[in-house]
Amino acid sequence: MQSFSPLSPPPRLLMGPGPINCYPRVLSAMATQLVGQYDPVMTGYMNEVMALYRDVFNTKNQQTFLVDGTSRAGIEAVLVSAIEPGDKVLIPIFGRFGHLLAEIAEFTEVSIYFLSPSEGYWGDLLNQKSQAKQRLLFDDEDDFTDNGHPLLASLGKLGQTFFEQLQAIPHEAEMLYLQPQANDILSQLKQDIYQLDNADELVTVASDDDSVQIHSCHSAMREAEVLHLSLIHI
Repeated sequence: MQSFSPLSPPPRLLMGPGPINCYPRVLSAMATQLVGQYDPVMTGYMNEVMALYRDVFNTKNQQTFLVDGTSRAGIEAVLVSAIEPGDKVLIPIFGRFGHLLAEIAEFTEVSIYFLSPSEGYWGDLLNQKSQAKQRLLFDDEDDFTDNGHPLLASLGKLGQTFFEQLQAIPHEAEMLYLQPQANDILSQLKQDIYQLDNADELVTVASDDDSVQIHSCHSAMREAEVLHLSLIHI
């Protein structure tokens, strides 16, 4: 049988959402011998832990203890505890956890507000790569580029999936859109996306219009610096 040396992980500073560095007192407690759950010593430890939890959560509930769970379990507990029937929940969808919040909110009596860039249906838009695959697989000569804005088709895949899932669920929808006004190049782009307009037309840009900027950054750190400076000057 092959043998290995004892575990000795190098010290690391963990600063992500998890795992995180363990407090020394916790490491010391975890290194002690186990006792049975019915041992009187364990009962005393549980009472001490519940007393500490009562201070943390500012409660007089005698039976106060934590239940282990995933991050989703924690998010669900917070939502279910904080949201009351009839409350309105605004969930910006910018990534996986935004979708997760919306999925959990579906099981509560709340209204879900989905931020969509267009009033039209855009769940079936295809980007150029997908269009090329369609033509290769099905020998289809249809012009897919006419069915919506190419920028939305390229950047909105995650939103498309969630949009389709929402449409598949029985619901009562209320449209609360405000059409963008084309005052500058950015608002013109928003208007084109809103209208799913793929017209290849030249747009006149004013000399003082800096609503859309392009920066060439040599590193991710420089990108963060440029973004920081841009937010300061808004």
